[in-house]
Amino acid sequence: MYCKHCGKELADEALMCPDCGTPTGVALFFLFIAGCIIASGAL
Repeated sequence: MYCKHCGKELADEALMCPDCGTPTGVALFFLFIAGCIIASGAL
């Protein structure tokens, strides 16, 4: 995959771009899931 901000090639499991720091869709997905877990009171 490629960074949506700077275009650098990234590993598929990258959470953010090492060059510009832009979060990838993978990172946003994990943040969303974590927020849902916290909001549900499961933790």
